[in-house]
Amino acid sequence: MAEIIRFARATEGLTQEPGRDTARTARRTMLVLLRGTMRVLDDLGQDVEVTGPAVVQWWPGEHVSYGTPGDGAQWLLLEASPRAHPDGFPVPGSRVVLTDDDGSPTLTGTVIMYMDTSPDGAGVDTVAVEVEGQGVGHFPLDALVEVLEEPH
Repeated sequence: MAEIIRFARATEGLTQEPGRDTARTARRTMLVLLRGTMRVLDDLGQDVEVTGPAVVQWWPGEHVSYGTPGDGAQWLLLEASPRAHPDGFPVPGSRVVLTDDDGSPTLTGTVIMYMDTSPDGAGVDTVAVEVEGQGVGHFPLDALVEVLEEPH
């Protein structure tokens, strides 16, 4: 269940929410544009204008950026509760370095979530990471060797 964390109304000029200009998110974030026009950062990192009514969604690890060009936009910003993660491990949305099949720390990616893939349900043993240039992969926890950036 998502919680509403902010409702805002911009009446004139450029409005940029503090802390929301290209902040990396640790949770699923949704912007519901009720009316007006806003600029948002798309999945390719480009600023695009969206006209309401519309919904924009960001996933853990993505950069969240939005603002209004001054036309009286009304919006809701919703954030889901952060996904659980094992103590001592980076939160979902963190940029990390992983070891490759040879044990060399050469893969860079974004933590998506942790999973228990053991046949007996013994506990979390796997991390899903979106590896840059390769897509999503599942790795043992000990493949995580360095945290490059934690989300905000």
